Amino acid sequence: PKFGSPYLTGINSVDPGYDDSKGGSAHVEYDTGWSVVKSITAYRTLKELDQIDLSQVPDTSRLLPDDKEQNQLSEELQLQSKSHGPLTWIAGFFYFREYIHHTDNFLDTHLDDDRQASNSYAVFADATYAIFENLRLELGGRYTDEDRSIDRLVLAPTGGAPLLGG
Repeated sequence: PKFGSPYLTGINSVDPGYDDSKGGSAHVEYDTGWSVVKSITAYRTLKELDQIDLSQVPDTSRLLPDDKEQNQLSEELQLQSKSHGPLTWIAGFFYFREYIHHTDNFLDTHLDDDRQASNSYAVFADATYAIFENLRLELGGRYTDEDRSIDRLVLAPTGGAPLLGG
């Protein structure tokens, strides 16, 4: 209905695609008596297909598929003081992993096939000492090690040798 005139533009949609996202998390605590141990875990997945209309003219042959699959997992472990005295503290470990597979057809000039991965680890600690009722000294830190990679393959739409890889 948006194309009643050659001077109008709109978005073609033959196949609306789909978006399927799921996830969940769990938070568990255990009281040891002198501290609290916490585990926070989360997982998420995504499967998505978009039909991208770059021309916005009444021609459905220019719809470009954009397909994504993604999943991620994170875990955080904490050990936290239960002290009601002047010193309180928390220490922990964090882990994150993500994987993405993305394919698309860019302007019918080439096909992209990307695989991306992320891994991150961290340790952290923080301590607070109440010197007076309204004056506290806090010291904390975090160390993170993160690796990310992408493997991209770019092909001509007619096939043949890759235009770009690596």
